[in-house]
Amino acid sequence: IAIDCVAVNEALELIPCNAVDRYGSGDAVVKLSVSGTKFLTLRSTLSHSPVLDAIVQRAGDNEDLSNEGAIFIDRDPKHFQIILNHLRSKAEGRQSFKNPCVLSCKDSHAVLLPKDPRDLRDLFIEAEHFGLPELRKRILAKRKIAQMLSVFSSSAGNPFDLAARSLTMLRSAALLGATTLASGVALFQQLKETKDPVQAFETLKTFTAKPTTATK
Repeated sequence: IAIDCVAVNEALELIPCNAVDRYGSGDAVVKLSVSGTKFLTLRSTLSHSPVLDAIVQRAGDNEDLSNEGAIFIDRDPKHFQIILNHLRSKAEGRQSFKNPCVLSCKDSHAVLLPKDPRDLRDLFIEAEHFGLPELRKRILAKRKIAQMLSVFSSSAGNPFDLAARSLTMLRSAALLGATTLASGVALFQQLKETKDPVQAFETLKTFTAKPTTATK
């Protein structure tokens, strides 16, 4: 039987090393203050984020990291409830294996994502910060062009910002009359196939810099 070892390793990476037994002897209620907004959760929930898990451990040794009895987290609280609900689903085991090599999240258990592109962008940043690759992939799947450009994210920044800049340049090209349907499709295919963000932007710059043919 052929086994995809890469897929297996990726699935195993989703299981935290320091996972706390849900409602077990090592579990406990944790009070959080996310830039002043208070949240209550369990230690077992936070253990599914490597970043939050580390913050809780460090806060135990440093009382100065508390705010009115709650562990202080210096992040925007706007999307933290989504982050927390995602972690709760993980802690409760609401993820299943379709086969030994592919991990999938049932739609009925998946946390609802915002529809506004700006909110998705901000939530993507939070998912990146808290070390949540599954949530990151779900967010990218909501915006196909950002998902396509995510291959550039390590060197060119947030794929949502990269997508926005690319779309702006394409709109500028259309307004200048520098594109036709055929050339636009060809450009999109060229961007889709490139693996180098510098090359991608150079392609867009060259495309938008083409002189407009005067209409006689």
